[in-house]
Amino acid sequence: GHRVRELRKAKGWTLDQAATQAGLARSTLSKIENGQMSPTYDAVRKLAEGLKISVPQLFTPDTCARAAWL
Repeated sequence: GHRVRELRKAKGWTLDQAATQAGLARSTLSKIENGQMSPTYDAVRKLAEGLKISVPQLFTPDTCARAAWL
């Protein structure tokens, strides 16, 4: 959920904009971001497509975040 929020905010999108892009309900996206629900594979795929990234990128921290941990 944290990674989804990070990616959404990096694009400057509101929750509504990201939900529309991904074809998900705003409430579903909110629950995913807040860790209140685990997304189905279909939702993960839609999120990746909506954010214009690959599915593995949803689970991989960006380079800057990784560098901060080193």
